[in-house]
Amino acid sequence: MVAGCGASAEDRAASTVHGYLDAFVDGDGAKACSLMASTTRAEFVARVQRDMNTSDCGVAIDRIHNQTGPRVLRALKNAKVSHVKVQGDSATARITSGSSTTVTTLLKEHGSWRIAATPGGGQ
Repeated sequence: MVAGCGASAEDRAASTVHGYLDAFVDGDGAKACSLMASTTRAEFVARVQRDMNTSDCGVAIDRIHNQTGPRVLRALKNAKVSHVKVQGDSATARITSGSSTTVTTLLKEHGSWRIAATPGGGQ
């Protein structure tokens, strides 16, 4: 479902997770970063700055994408988002790919859902 008028909070949160995963798989680091909560984005950059040799979130995501094997990218492309639970301005969503499952957290920031914990990467 496309986020927008009439979509539930759960649908909008799930759409953010799908958008984040799609952006990563497509190698669109700038879009993936735009879907992160501001604190998450800053923490991510601080964590990967030395290894990725950049303080630009989009460039770091692009570099990580380029190091990710095709099998992992296919798995992320086929990942299913489910069990979205919203409580006020926070939400969780389960991401399943094959036999692997992880949970990500989202926060509502300026009226939009944003990734608060990068899937599989913690906060």
